[in-house]
Amino acid sequence: EEDVLPDYDHMVATIRPDVVVAMIGANEFQGYAIEGEDLEPGSHRWREVLAARADEAISHWLAGGALLYWWTTPAMADPEYRTKDLNEVWSEAVAAWAPWATTLESMAVLGDASGEFRWDLTAEDGTIVALRKEHGVHFYEIGADLLAQQLEERLVADGWLPAAN
Repeated sequence: EEDVLPDYDHMVATIRPDVVVAMIGANEFQGYAIEGEDLEPGSHRWREVLAARADEAISHWLAGGALLYWWTTPAMADPEYRTKDLNEVWSEAVAAWAPWATTLESMAVLGDASGEFRWDLTAEDGTIVALRKEHGVHFYEIGADLLAQQLEERLVADGWLPAAN
């Protein structure tokens, strides 16, 4: 953290973004040891520490007057990743900064019809396209394309981009 937060400050001061887009990976489900205190994933203290870290990061990202769009952490094949717990923390942290920060639901485009994990998707021509790599964590380029499309639609809806003709 001592290295990361000053980098945020430098980036915001140098780039002066209008919009910041963030997504935190599922590795945050792991336990932490902070100053000798072991944090059990999913515990109240674990949530408290992650919420404080998210809040501090948001304060740095928005320091220059930008707006934040924060994608939820996508579900993984292995439920041990606790993405639902993570997303509760992220959503609460983002909600505290509204209207300058908004949550984007990654599983609305990466998930199945119920927003749950899926390995593949059906293309418009009926072919099956692999969405996730064999380990069930990272997605193929199509996943990034779907997220980019979701973000673009939101930026158009919020007036940041003109509607495509």
